[in-house]
Amino acid sequence: MEDLKNDKVTIGKVVRPHGIKGELVIRPQAVEDEEIFTDNVTYYLCAGEFEEQVLVTNIRWHKGDVLLKIDGIEDRNAAEEYRNCAVKIPDESLPELPQYTYFIDDVVGCTVVDSAGNALGEVGGVLPTGAVAVLEIQSPEGGWMLPAAFKFIKDVDLQKKEIIVELIDGLRDLQC
Repeated sequence: MEDLKNDKVTIGKVVRPHGIKGELVIRPQAVEDEEIFTDNVTYYLCAGEFEEQVLVTNIRWHKGDVLLKIDGIEDRNAAEEYRNCAVKIPDESLPELPQYTYFIDDVVGCTVVDSAGNALGEVGGVLPTGAVAVLEIQSPEGGWMLPAAFKFIKDVDLQKKEIIVELIDGLRDLQC
């Protein structure tokens, strides 16, 4: 492992091993995008202040997650050692995301405001659900959940770190 560089972007997180042949289950960190994992990209597994460049030999999708086969990880025990590692790629390898698609790291920390400009809270996390991601909103009144759907989200301004929403009655009652 070598010292961590800041010229890489997190595209996923290892959540667990898959099967007995050393595959890793990766939870993608781009909301609603299956094109972020591609061949011919240098991948890094990172934990804490260290990173390890790895050779990915196979990429496939499984139930909304990505299964990566990495050269040198040959069994479930070896794969287990990488649980909770971030999966990163160099900035220059980052594909342009489709419209209305965002990296979770970019959305977390955004202020959620209504169309009148009233602050409703801050995005504390994102739950990928397989259908529509759910934003975990933290506010002084308590946490609540917001489906990341066009019906509710009217604009995302990553420069301002702001998400403009239009809520229906009772939506803020969906507590985290």
